Amino acid sequence: MVEFREQIGCHKVKEQMIMASIRKRKTRYGIVYTVLYDYVDETGVRRQKSAGTFHEKIKAEQEKATIELKMLKNQFVIPNGKTVKEYFENWIPVRARTKGWAYSRLQSAASLLKAHIYPEIGNLPLQKVTPFVIEQLFIGLRTKKSDKTGDYLSGSTLGGIYELLKPGFQDAVKTRQLEENPVQIAKPERDTEETAFWTLEMLTIALDNSMD
Repeated sequence: MVEFREQIGCHKVKEQMIMASIRKRKTRYGIVYTVLYDYVDETGVRRQKSAGTFHEKIKAEQEKATIELKMLKNQFVIPNGKTVKEYFENWIPVRARTKGWAYSRLQSAASLLKAHIYPEIGNLPLQKVTPFVIEQLFIGLRTKKSDKTGDYLSGSTLGGIYELLKPGFQDAVKTRQLEENPVQIAKPERDTEETAFWTLEMLTIALDNSMD
């Protein structure tokens, strides 16, 4: 049962008051310090969220300072429960409009996401996507076969998926929905086929054996 509380600290970022605070509580197990911060969600509603509870005040103050520094640098990530699928379904039409995509390209991008991304990580919360998740995703895609042809996905298809995910997640960083872009692997190489060349000796033998 809480017997008393103490709340301290606030921070102003870009004319918008955002508070980071430490709430001191006395419980049956002793005094604890909960770090709280206020933020404005995507709908404009101000909310409060806990960043953790600590038994030592100095650790709570360190966590509070870390949060305030991110706020100051405009790197504070707004918490949300949006999934990868929900994010990209909103992002794709915006990207198409700002980059002037043709309708066929928009349809192709949507098809790639629907066929290869949503089944794998579509239901994963956006803010749970890490570089490791992306690495594992592409490892799986490299061993995946097309439902239509039965062949493994081509380098061109993998490259197309990469070219969707990297800017998509980068825009999530710009809008402060992610701290970093999880797409940190190298772009998959396109398929290349060796061109067969005949040597002079091979050509001579072929001509000698030709009827005409």
